Amino acid sequence: MEEVITKEEQQGEGIMTLFPLLEELNLLRLPKLGHFFLTEHALQFPFLRKVKIRDCPEMKTFVQQRISVSTPSLKSVNNDDEVKVVDLDKAMFNSKVSCPNLKDLTIWTLKSITALCSHQLPTAYFSKLEILYVSSCGNLRNLMSTSVARGALNLRRILIHNCVSMEEVITEEEQQGEEIMTLFPLLEKLELKELRKLRHFFLTKRVTEFPFLRELRIHDCHEMKMFVQQGISVSTLSLESVNNADEVKVVDLNKAMFNSKVSCPNLKELIIRKLKSISALCSHQLPTAYFNKLETLYVSDCGNLRNLMSPSVARGALNLRRILIDNCVSIEEVITEEEQQGEEIMTLFPLLEKLELKELRKLRHFFLTKHVTEFPFLRELRIRDCHEMKMFVQQGISVSTLSLESVNNADEVKVVDLNKAMFNSKVSCPNLKELIIRKLKSISALCSHQLIIRKLESISALCSHQLPTAYFSKLETLHVSDCGKLRNLMSPSVARGALNLRRILIDNCVSMEEVITEEEQQGEEIMTLFPLLEKLELEELPKLRHFFLTNPVTEFPFFRGVKIRDCPEMNVCSTGNICEYTES
Repeated sequence: MEEVITKEEQQGEGIMTLFPLLEELNLLRLPKLGHFFLTEHALQFPFLRKVKIRDCPEMKTFVQQRISVSTPSLKSVNNDDEVKVVDLDKAMFNSKVSCPNLKDLTIWTLKSITALCSHQLPTAYFSKLEILYVSSCGNLRNLMSTSVARGALNLRRILIHNCVSMEEVITEEEQQGEEIMTLFPLLEKLELKELRKLRHFFLTKRVTEFPFLRELRIHDCHEMKMFVQQGISVSTLSLESVNNADEVKVVDLNKAMFNSKVSCPNLKELIIRKLKSISALCSHQLPTAYFNKLETLYVSDCGNLRNLMSPSVARGALNLRRILIDNCVSIEEVITEEEQQGEEIMTLFPLLEKLELKELRKLRHFFLTKHVTEFPFLRELRIRDCHEMKMFVQQGISVSTLSLESVNNADEVKVVDLNKAMFNSKVSCPNLKELIIRKLKSISALCSHQLIIRKLESISALCSHQLPTAYFSKLETLHVSDCGKLRNLMSPSVARGALNLRRILIDNCVSMEEVITEEEQQGEEIMTLFPLLEKLELEELPKLRHFFLTNPVTEFPFFRGVKIRDCPEMNVCSTGNICEYTES
């Protein structure tokens, strides 16, 4: 099939209505199709709502114009009656065909098209369009002009996949004189995937707003450095400038994926994958509330990315619930070092429930600060293949602090002691339920060990040096693996406070000699350790001598399964006891 409707004989009418009640048109797997219809006339499909064109590699235009035509078109951008056919036939849609009620447009594997829309399209051409999906169009360089984009008032989803020649989605605008431009006012989801030459979504000198954008996914766009790129020079009253300065250097704006010249005030999900060129996610000029609606942040395979955001932006992410960072080989810290603010306790990501840090070979810490840091709702923490990481939140070089509670009532805290362990009393995760630590070659201790017994009501209380007993009071699963320098897991005091721990799995920690450190004698006859513990697995721990060295009798009341494998130095009694008792 080369055409659907055969070439018409000249009828002399200006506008021809074709299939007046047609609502859906699908053209699939038509390898020789050149066009739907060849005509000299303007053509209208008044009720067409859904168009899907797939695997038509020879198709360049939907309705092709004859070699020469002089016509009062539906609407011409320059109000010219004379329209060059050569220009009309360069684009899939031109001003000679009208689909005023089109809501869903899918273009897939059309290898011959170089443009989706012609420059003569009226602004309101796609005014009813809600879904636009374009995939595998290898010669397509852009999607539409700024003028047409402004008229797409109902567009809710844009998905562009595997268009290897696309360099920008919206073509560069002509200067209009307005300060803030709202683009796609109802757009909720934008997905850009496998666009190897894409440099940016849009190049403009204006502040650009996407007021309802909730989900943004960008994958495999290797040349992309920023979402909306600023023009060569710009003097602007931006949405908000950190220094309240009107002059913003474009070179600084264009260093980050997001800057103060683009606003997505309702963004809830942000996924960035395989963007090899970005070196920063956020610029330093971002207002604090920039990501205040964001709930999910997933960043993966961004080899030049050095950090995620500043403390100021992090403080404003009040609804962030999930952070996942994977295989960013240059990242050294997630939150950049803060400037001292004078506050004693800083709540970071107050609704964060899950944090996963994976294959971040240069990551030293999540955050460097001088303050007590609290993650009040963090329930799941997974850290894997972060070889340089020694502590979760690192304390500054020196600090003098009035902490929540100090064991020795001392204001001076030695940072060197705090930074010896993965978790210390300067960071609080009072609702942590699942902790997984794997392949952290640099950590030598999971918890700081100079501890005191705390009352249960002190769950959120932090010490200047020692972990409170209730630090892991909500923890249910603890999995530690491939931590070559780790010698033990926690002290008896912290273990006593782990009242909800149900599963402990430890494997391939070649330096571990004991799981619970030796306790100071407390005088009790029977000690209940991990009262809800059901499953314990100890595997490939070549130096492990015992689980716990203690004087009192130790009870594990809910034990259901114990697995011990490849622990050649471990003494296990015939009764299955995994605790070693002192002579006294």
